[in-house]
Amino acid sequence: MLNTEKWSTLMWVYLILAVLGFLLPTYYNIQFALTSEVPATLGNWWKACFVSPVTSSVSYDLLIATAAFLIWMMVEGTRLKMENLWLYVIATFVFAFSFTGPLFLFFREMTLLQKKR
Repeated sequence: MLNTEKWSTLMWVYLILAVLGFLLPTYYNIQFALTSEVPATLGNWWKACFVSPVTSSVSYDLLIATAAFLIWMMVEGTRLKMENLWLYVIATFVFAFSFTGPLFLFFREMTLLQKKR
């Protein structure tokens, strides 16, 4: 079992953000699927991301930040010899970057904590 006594405040913050990053986008993606006037396909979801200047701004902002973070994550994860980095990449596109970003940061902190021992 995980020894949570050694977890830093930062680790708890990352874990809470990962949970929220999973729950909130998932909730709204389900709402899209249940209430959309068009079929809830990936193509229609993608089109909905760019229906106005503000949604386009947020979508491009997230895409660029996600790309930069995924590159850094692979470099940093490889440097720290973290395992299964590919799962974060897949989960980013299946679930949400707001889930996998903080989740990676949590496990990065966990790896650094284990290396201190």
